[in-house]
Amino acid sequence: MTEALAKDMMRCDVLAIDAWRDCEGGWTWNAWYKVGDPVDLPREAGHEAAVLAYGGELGFYAPGDIGRLYLDDSDQRNLVVCWKEDDQPIVAFDYGAHWEVNGL
Repeated sequence: MTEALAKDMMRCDVLAIDAWRDCEGGWTWNAWYKVGDPVDLPREAGHEAAVLAYGGELGFYAPGDIGRLYLDDSDQRNLVVCWKEDDQPIVAFDYGAHWEVNGL
């Protein structure tokens, strides 16, 4: 049986990303590592602010270091945070890992 989660929330695993620069100038995830316990974040309004705040609490980055946050649905479902300086992905919030709780 799956535990209940408020409809306006989504459960995410926090992933530290090891990425390398590819030959086209983009970034490819080389490896990723689960960090700590899953976190519950707002599903829609406010999820970007919550992701940025939680990653800052973990010591991944300071708010001024962030270039962009994007949704990556290519293999899992991740909210990815990238450095401002070079757009390297540094941390992802994987909500696909908890598809049953999140109602996906």
